Amino acid sequence: WSDCSQTCGEGHRSRLVACRQLVGDSEHIVLDDSDCTEDKPPSERECRLEECPPEWHTFEWTECIPSCGPGEKTRRVFCMSNDGSAYLDEKKCKADDKPFTRMACMNRECPPPHWRKG
Repeated sequence: WSDCSQTCGEGHRSRLVACRQLVGDSEHIVLDDSDCTEDKPPSERECRLEECPPEWHTFEWTECIPSCGPGEKTRRVFCMSNDGSAYLDEKKCKADDKPFTRMACMNRECPPPHWRKG
């Protein structure tokens, strides 16, 4: 069997399965699958290694605030089980891998100031 296709969680293993016939003391020839009368053994099977660790996920960035000049945009970051089935406490995810939640931005230059008359 091959190694598992995944390093964690569910994957599959495979192997070569061929219909062979002995011709002589130790020589085999490979035949078409239809030539074998028995059921063909499986060439793949599932494998399950240790659970994959939880991962950080993010929502989209917000709009840059304020609408002109230097500003900031933000996004929500959350820890989720690797299979995406549950939100987890942030302590379950690696703190060093946590994505940024704030980023500097600039939409456009602000118009020059002007007098307001009342």
